[in-house]
Amino acid sequence: MKIKKISNLLKALQAYRLDKRLSYAKVGESMGYRKHTVMNWLLGRHKPSQLAEAAILHFLAARQEPIIKEKNKCKSAKKTSR
Repeated sequence: MKIKKISNLLKALQAYRLDKRLSYAKVGESMGYRKHTVMNWLLGRHKPSQLAEAAILHFLAARQEPIIKEKNKCKSAKKTSR
């Protein structure tokens, strides 16, 4: 479960970075991390720490970027809303 959460968070960060045509350095600078750290997260070489996850969430929330939802959660939410 936690791995999927991190994966979705990193997908959202990568999508934002590509959509806004930002470099790894710009994204890292905005979050207080080095460009190589961000690059390693997004290329799957390392996973972010819990503190870094919070920084990514804050970064995306401040820019009002939606976090990619897990398909299973969306389906179960529809079932319970009936």
